[in-house]
Amino acid sequence: MIRALLIAGFGTLATILLALAGGWLSQTLRLRKRQVVGGVVVCGLLLTLVGAVALLPNDDARDRPEEGSAVPAASLAELAPELLDERILTIDDSADHPSLFASRPDGTARTLVWDMPDSWPAAVVPGTNDFIVSAPWEERSTERLEVFSSQGTFQRALTFPVALESDTSPTYASVTKRVYFIRQSWRDTGNGSRVSPQSRIMEASLDGSSAPRVISTPGFEMRTASVSTDGRTLAGQCVDKKDDSAQVCLISLAKSGAKRLPGNERAAPSEVSISADGRYVAYSSPATNLYGESQVYVYDGRTETTMMVTRLAGFNGHPAWAPKARKPCLAFTHFERPQGASIHITCLSPEPVTVAAAPIGSIPVWLP
Repeated sequence: MIRALLIAGFGTLATILLALAGGWLSQTLRLRKRQVVGGVVVCGLLLTLVGAVALLPNDDARDRPEEGSAVPAASLAELAPELLDERILTIDDSADHPSLFASRPDGTARTLVWDMPDSWPAAVVPGTNDFIVSAPWEERSTERLEVFSSQGTFQRALTFPVALESDTSPTYASVTKRVYFIRQSWRDTGNGSRVSPQSRIMEASLDGSSAPRVISTPGFEMRTASVSTDGRTLAGQCVDKKDDSAQVCLISLAKSGAKRLPGNERAAPSEVSISADGRYVAYSSPATNLYGESQVYVYDGRTETTMMVTRLAGFNGHPAWAPKARKPCLAFTHFERPQGASIHITCLSPEPVTVAAAPIGSIPVWLP
C-alpha cells in the first residue's frame, strides 16, 4: 500500500513539473497546445514507470540472509521439537582442560561424563553405554581403537596396530555391527619427527572376532571415515594420490564402487559426516563465503547437488546428523570470539534453517 502511494505521488509530482516546464516551452518555442499536452502526458507516464521500477522490492536483497546470523530466526522447539528429548555429548574446553558433558541439545540437564577424554569425537554403540575412541597406546607409542563406557571407564582394546601405525576416525554401522576406521602408516624422518605416507580405510568386527581388512580405494586415500547405519555407504575426507588435494569421497560398500563428490575439489573439506540413511553428506569448508571463516555444506545424494547450509560468522564445523529427527537435522560447532564455542542445529525443511542450541560445547555426538 505504501509503495503504491509513493509511486502515485511520484507520478503526480512528475506530471506537475512537466506541465510547468511545458507551459514555459510552449511560450518559448511557440508550440501548439495539443503538442505540449501530449508531450507532458507521455513523459509523465514514462517517469511514473521509471519510479515504479525503482521502488520495486529487490528480490536478491530480500532473500539474502544477514551476515553472521541464523536465518530465519526460530527456536529448536519450533524447528524440531522431537530433538528436545534427545541427548548429545559435547566437549567443553572453556576450563583449564577439556571435559565431556551430556545434555539435551538445548544445553539443559547438563552433566559431566568424563573429565579428560584422550580423543574425540567417538563412535557411539547403540543399545549399549559404550563408545569407541582412538586412544594413545603408550606401549607402542601409537594410537589404537578402544571401547569405553559412557562414564569414561576403559572396557577393552579393539585394534592392535603394529609400530609406526595409528588407528583413527572410528565409525560404527549398527545394522551390520561393523567398525570402520583409518589406519595411518608413519615413517621416521629423524630428529624425533615422522610423516604419514599412506592411509587406508579398514573394516573390523565390534567383538574382535575377525582381523581388520583393508577396503580398496583406487586413485585416492581416505583420511577420515563416516558410515551409514546400514553399513552400505562410507564417506570421508580423501586425497588424490597424484597431487594430494583434499576432497570428499563416497564408497559404496554394497556395490564395491567409489567416487569423488563434485564441486569441492578446491574447498579443503574436512569433518565429513554421512546421515544415518546415507542420503546426505555434510562437511565443513573454509571456501570463500560472505559470512564467516568456514561453513557447513551438505551434498544430497538423491539430487546430486551441494548447498551451503550455514551462514554464520566465525568457525562452523564438526557436523553430526541427528539419528531420530523427523527431517534431516544436524548439530555443529559454532565458534565466534569472544563468545567461545557453542552448538547450533540446522534442519533441511526443505530450505536450511539454523537455530542456536547449547550455549557451551563443541564437537557434538548424538546419543542413540
